[in-house]
Amino acid sequence: NAAFLYGLGLVYFYYNAFHWAIKAFQDVLYVDPSFCRAKEIHLRLGLMFKINTDYESSLKHFQLALIDCNPCTLSSAE
Repeated sequence: NAAFLYGLGLVYFYYNAFHWAIKAFQDVLYVDPSFCRAKEIHLRLGLMFKINTDYESSLKHFQLALIDCNPCTLSSAE
């Protein structure tokens, strides 16, 4: 279930378990490529890959977030 994987990814993200968060978010995009929060997932993946110094993957996900026409659900504080 994409919603469950998304929630799991958020938990891992907030606890800085980036390896597991990346896996969960990638699974969301695999299960449901048109997931309603795909833009947010790409932004978070971009941030985590940047932290892990995987700049190529980071740039890829930031670019995917830019071309996604869905509104972003991140708050200004995030």
